[in-house]
Amino acid sequence: MVVIIPFGALIPPLNAYSTVPLTTTINETIQHGFWNGTYACFGDPQVTVTIHDRPHFHGKSQYDIRRILDTEGKEGVFLIADERTVELQAIWFVETTAYSQEMDEIRKEDPEYYPIIHYPDEDFTLWHGHFRIADLPNNAFYFVSGDPFDLSWILGESYYYPYDPHDPQDEIIRLGVSWDDPKSMLSIWGPANLTAISGSEVEWSTDEDLRNRHRKDTGPLLPAVARLTPEAARAGGVKQQWDAQERIVPPGEEVTLTADYDPENPKWPDFADVPGGNALKTRMTSPTQARANGLR
Repeated sequence: MVVIIPFGALIPPLNAYSTVPLTTTINETIQHGFWNGTYACFGDPQVTVTIHDRPHFHGKSQYDIRRILDTEGKEGVFLIADERTVELQAIWFVETTAYSQEMDEIRKEDPEYYPIIHYPDEDFTLWHGHFRIADLPNNAFYFVSGDPFDLSWILGESYYYPYDPHDPQDEIIRLGVSWDDPKSMLSIWGPANLTAISGSEVEWSTDEDLRNRHRKDTGPLLPAVARLTPEAARAGGVKQQWDAQERIVPPGEEVTLTADYDPENPKWPDFADVPGGNALKTRMTSPTQARANGLR
């Protein structure tokens, strides 16, 4: 039996709040974006989001909400939906106010570009970004991974804005992925790690050309390549692809290998079956909304 090894959550769960009353459409829009962007469509979400409707947040600025959450001891990153979330298929990602050594180092290198910005009763800079929802899970990993190189690269590319209550900063950050195009999606979704049984589910080759074409990075040429049988690949919901192996595993024993997910496999839910259904699919792929989403 082909078993996909789950990645599991790569970052802690996220909380989303709304500055307007949380309608069913806003809720479904957020669910839809996360369904695509987190591998949830393959049963393995890399991050989960809890959507809250707190009436006293309606009409509040991101800074106000940040302060309220801080007083509640919730200093982590959070998301903000607003009156344009459905129209733009976008959501705000608001950074923590906790002390950031990485941010301090970046400011020392370029204090003019990253000044400490003070507002009334504020002694921190509120960093945030406006993301297309489906792209956010992949971007969010860099923000919370603690890698200063990633953070400085994002800031250096102007992908992360200092909060200014007088500036709507409506530019949306996108990965350039068309989430209704399997080829485009697979450029973001990595391959599945899986196990299968040698012989009955896995076939082997020692062909030198195949071994060269499928060698891992710049490592040594391994003695064999393996792939699922056509039947096993269909049953597992993945594509039939060769994968370099350090040894040929005897028949009946378990093999670990990788293969790309197959979004068109009936094992996985159809695009129209994700939260929001056909109505949301129509909204996402209408010519006007397609342009807003960066879709072609």
